[in-house]
Amino acid sequence: MKIFSYSLTRVSQLRTLKTLINPPTHHTVPGLVHAECSYCMTLGAPILSPSRYRVNHLAMFAAWESADALEDFFAKDSLGQILGRGWHVRMKFLRRWGEFGPFKELPLTADEIGSTDPVVAVTIARMKVLEVPRFIHWGRPSSSWFAMLLERPWRSRQ
Repeated sequence: MKIFSYSLTRVSQLRTLKTLINPPTHHTVPGLVHAECSYCMTLGAPILSPSRYRVNHLAMFAAWESADALEDFFAKDSLGQILGRGWHVRMKFLRRWGEFGPFKELPLTADEIGSTDPVVAVTIARMKVLEVPRFIHWGRPSSSWFAMLLERPWRSRQ
């Protein structure tokens, strides 16, 4: 069964840059379907403020073929060992809105949950350069977007 993970950890700025330039792929990590890597930002901070960009905090959202593939990544891969020391959550796919290339094969609805069950919503957006000023002004992208509603059935590492 395919699972999803979201990992956050503190790293050096050099490690963040290295990961953004050469992110993990299904060719380099067994069992990885797709990964999106980024650094964290402080929401609400001024756009041009250095305090907004937390380049020493690495985030990775990933789809995995199985929970065993994720465990192997944390145990055997150098980036996985770094991310494994941070915080992460494991999720199963429930629903999607829109399309995002690597995840466009996912169905609109895969599972139902109770109204009181915990969920996590993940939004992934790719913006065109010419849309950046409008995004800064209005705070929302106009490009195609993809969001998934995920349930957190597995344990989280802290």
